[in-house]
Amino acid sequence: MEEVDPTLNRRIIISSLRYLVHTSPNLAFVVRHMSRFMERPTVEHQQAIKRILRYSMASTLDYGPHYARDPGVAHFIGYCSSDLTSDINTTKSMSETMFFLGKCLAS
Repeated sequence: MEEVDPTLNRRIIISSLRYLVHTSPNLAFVVRHMSRFMERPTVEHQQAIKRILRYSMASTLDYGPHYARDPGVAHFIGYCSSDLTSDINTTKSMSETMFFLGKCLAS
């Protein structure tokens, strides 16, 4: 198999596909599978990545955040949930944050 430049594949996987997993969870399996080939990608892997991008773009054209133009409606709200050392064996902590601009999830 002919190898291709791994830099382009890494950029696409890290910047585009990882973001799309958050907006479209049905891509999680294929993105995880393609992430396994970031070190030495071949032409087949590059074609598969392009196919994933085409699928995700075609199936999500109508999706996206819709921000209100009324400045009184667009308020910024953040939520945080944390659990400090909940697991006694590993003493690991967990935290989650969500930020909304109006009714749309921003982060």
